[in-house]
Amino acid sequence: MFDFIYKAVGWLLAQCYNLTNHYALALIIFSLVVQLLLFPLGIKQQKNTVLQASLKPKELAIRKKYKGRNDQATQQKMAREIQEMQAEEGYNPMSGCLPLLVQFPVIIVLYNVIQRPLSYILEFSKETVDALKTILVGAEGNINSIYETKLIKEIIGDPSKFSSVLDTEQLDTITEFSKGFSFFGGTSLLDSPDLS
Repeated sequence: MFDFIYKAVGWLLAQCYNLTNHYALALIIFSLVVQLLLFPLGIKQQKNTVLQASLKPKELAIRKKYKGRNDQATQQKMAREIQEMQAEEGYNPMSGCLPLLVQFPVIIVLYNVIQRPLSYILEFSKETVDALKTILVGAEGNINSIYETKLIKEIIGDPSKFSSVLDTEQLDTITEFSKGFSFFGGTSLLDSPDLS
């Protein structure tokens, strides 16, 4: 089910990559596109925050009215009065959560697409990617623990090792794609962080 969404986001990210020929810039452009799409929700959240701040004095007045009375019936009455006041003013405490609830799935999908550029950006088949991972870790290794970015780095480092699975055109595609991972200052997005 999610594969369709991953492919759609991968396609959009691939379009951003084709525009820039640089993976990091493609991610930045993709982020800007997502922010533009979510901008109306952000405006709504800001308006809700301003309304909440303007209602704070009224809420404090209600709380002051019931100050010192901690029995359950009084607390329920106070909460009901606050809710009624918020409803009269058109404030919904849950509407501020909507942008966050929309952004969270986008982040999860993007994370999965970024982890698997061979599958979702270059659109290699699952069988091809699994065969490449098997060559890297061996028949007994856990192919699910291999990130595709690491796989790309290994393919670039020793293309002949993977020639039984990849044809010349696929190797050229990966080589060209890997150039877009280099970043300013000579670092690469394919490099793993090192503590030393």
